[in-house]
Amino acid sequence: MLQERDRFPDDAFGGASPLRGKPALIVWLRHFGCRFYQEAKLLLPRLHDRLDAAGIDLLCVVQGTDEEARTFWPFHEIRCVPDPGKRSYKLIGLERTSLLKILLPVNALKKRRAEATAQGCAMDNRGTALRSSDILQLPGYALLDREGTILLIHRGKHTGDLDLSEALVQKLTPLL
Repeated sequence: MLQERDRFPDDAFGGASPLRGKPALIVWLRHFGCRFYQEAKLLLPRLHDRLDAAGIDLLCVVQGTDEEARTFWPFHEIRCVPDPGKRSYKLIGLERTSLLKILLPVNALKKRRAEATAQGCAMDNRGTALRSSDILQLPGYALLDREGTILLIHRGKHTGDLDLSEALVQKLTPLL
């Protein structure tokens, strides 16, 4: 399992490194049908713009296949790396949860949905079940410097434990 100060492997996603020689935030998302994935879809464009202004590349990792990513990934400006075998999820040490724990953050979801509605956003909670998705997979992120050294790792403790707000950008920029 990778730790902070380790070098992120160039072949972590099974091919050539997607890193571009500048600082990068890699975000590991849950499955496409997850309600928290739906929330992330609302926050990612704003996060991308703020990170880009700070000189940080954004790379999102999804569990789906290449075909599923082309179908369900709505952003052309935000790079998406499909990882159906979840190799990189395992490398970074992201755990799986239990079905019982998936049911616990319902109140947090209701609060986030109310906040999104107040901001003029509507969360799509219809969900999409995909065969390549692991509904028990937890999310996370890692900040890498331009050489690929891991500066910070966040491993989600529950399904909704992925802060993609302005506070995240403020937390990351001093580390570079």
